[in-house]
Amino acid sequence: DDVQTPWPFFPLLPGIIRGFDEIGIPGRGATVVLNQLVFLLALAGLYRLARRHTSAPAAALSVWALALFPGSFLFSMLYPSAIFLAASVWAFLLVEDRRDVAASVLVVAVAMARPNGLVVAVALVLVVRSWPRALVVAGPAVAAVGVWCALCWHWTGDPVVFFTAKSSWGEVTLANLLFPVADYGALVHFALAVVALAAVVVERRRLPVAWIALAALYLVPPLALGVIGLGRYTNECFPPFVAFGNLLARIPPGLRAFLLVASATVLVACATAVIRYDYVP
Repeated sequence: DDVQTPWPFFPLLPGIIRGFDEIGIPGRGATVVLNQLVFLLALAGLYRLARRHTSAPAAALSVWALALFPGSFLFSMLYPSAIFLAASVWAFLLVEDRRDVAASVLVVAVAMARPNGLVVAVALVLVVRSWPRALVVAGPAVAAVGVWCALCWHWTGDPVVFFTAKSSWGEVTLANLLFPVADYGALVHFALAVVALAAVVVERRRLPVAWIALAALYLVPPLALGVIGLGRYTNECFPPFVAFGNLLARIPPGLRAFLLVASATVLVACATAVIRYDYVP
């Protein structure tokens, strides 16, 4: 009935906040601190993963590209972005090391962080290329989402209430992005995703197929389902930043420095605008 509800949010982050509250620690503040620590783990994992597939300079620049990306202030907010990024990066690392059981735990975390987190499981199936390994890596995450859908069905009578409840959110899609009136917040989300996808397309021959699949599955569907949030999804999706690292490593140092400073400037501007106008990105 055109009333926003919390049902579209998956349970991991609210569960963490409530867990801190239950043990007497202010949940919101503690979770912000946790996000910072997890983001550092994500950056470390990104460097390690990128280094396996590209040069050392490009891997280091991948980390800087992510840290200074205009939407990266979101890692300091109460979103599951840092957890999603860290869990997905380290899941890819563990799968490459054939530590499938450990990877499956992280894939469950990803799947419980966002409704579209299962795309990470799909991409990892392309890495393992073996049904027994795929069942170990992706099976628990599919089961966890199934349990959540069953609980949603029990509580609300709708197993996919996290999807149907968004119908009252007034989503902006690619079809109504500019007309009748441009939504400037949505345009920022759209622009960040387009830049990231363009980098993946340009560097497609230097990126693993599973990474390209992850970027496509995670960033393209929101163009039809809802552009708001694409800026967050872009931050959480590591393949574009390895592509950025590759591109930055091949250009003159002066231009590289200019682009990183420009990105950092936009990052500060976006964070300031969110704080100043109480905008929920």
